[in-house]
Amino acid sequence: MSVRDEDECPGQFGTIAFGGVGERQRRTWDVEECEMRLLKVLRVVLVLNVLIMLIQSAFAGRLIGGGYQALVLHEFTAKVLVLLGCGQFVVAVFLRRSSGCPTWIPVASGALVAAEVLEFAAGHFHNVALHVPLGVAIFGGAIRQLIWSMREARVASELRA
Repeated sequence: MSVRDEDECPGQFGTIAFGGVGERQRRTWDVEECEMRLLKVLRVVLVLNVLIMLIQSAFAGRLIGGGYQALVLHEFTAKVLVLLGCGQFVVAVFLRRSSGCPTWIPVASGALVAAEVLEFAAGHFHNVALHVPLGVAIFGGAIRQLIWSMREARVASELRA
């Protein structure tokens, strides 16, 4: 089992104090623990992403019904989704760097961010012919990554053990 210092473990910074006053001891993280923490963060981000996408589709339905407030909320959730997508991409890159996921996860996360930016632009310019099908595709991609993080990642970690 390989061990890394906390500075080498993505997402873990600083030292952790143990013992009495003034006693500081560096804690080391093993690679598996680091991967599991990153995988948990990725799962949380993916679940949030999918839930906000569902909320955004509800706002789209209200928007079709003529509600102006729904337009404002739909636009706000689009901005939140782009930011979440960027965070998801960063976590996926760190997870891949520690060999905790296949290469397609950070690639798909990056593609998801690019698609969300294109989706945002299509919505801003009222290009519904691109906006709606792209939104469905983005939702499908996010669901696929969520399924991997919940099911296939567990199987892969059990095979490594």
